[in-house]
Amino acid sequence: MLVADYNILLTEYDNLYCDDFFIPTGDLRDERKSAKRANIIIVTKCPANLSVIEKEEIIEKLNPEPEQHVFFTTIAYDTPYHIYNPSDQWVLTMRDEVLLVCGIANPLPLKNYIHENSHTYYQISYSDHHIFSIEDLNEIKEKFNQINSKSKLILTTEKDAVRLVKYTEYKNNNGN
Repeated sequence: MLVADYNILLTEYDNLYCDDFFIPTGDLRDERKSAKRANIIIVTKCPANLSVIEKEEIIEKLNPEPEQHVFFTTIAYDTPYHIYNPSDQWVLTMRDEVLLVCGIANPLPLKNYIHENSHTYYQISYSDHHIFSIEDLNEIKEKFNQINSKSKLILTTEKDAVRLVKYTEYKNNNGN
C-alpha cells in the first residue's frame, strides 16, 4: 500500500484553486478544503515581475494553514533544440515564422512567448495528452509547407516532441 507523506498542491496564477469549481464547470477534481492536506502550495506560471504585494495578496486569498508554505514559480524558456539533432540549438528571432504544434492543456504562456519573440506564428492545436498519428504528421507538414518564408520552423513542447520523435524512424525509413 502506498501512503503519501508529503503533499504538494500546484495551482496556476491565472486559475487559483480557491476561485475554481468542480469539473465540468471548472478544473477541480477535489474539494477546496482538501488543500489543507498540502505541505506546500506552489503557484505556477506567475509573471516574472510578480511583486511582493501581489504575492501577499495571493497568499491571503489562498489562506494557507500556518504550517503550509507558499512558493511562486515562473516559466523560463530554454534554448530550443532540433528534434532530430538535439545538439543543434538556435535562438528564436523576430524574423522567424513559427508553426506552433501543441497538445497541452494551457498553451497560453507558450503562445505569448512566441508572439513576443517571432515575426509571425501559426498554430495547430491538439487536445492535452494527444497521441500523434501519421495523419497528424501529414497535417503538420502540409501547414508548414504553406508558410512562405525562408526563416520558418516548427516549434513544440518537450512533452509533444517526445510523442512526435517516434516519426523520425518513419521519416528515415520512408524518405519523407
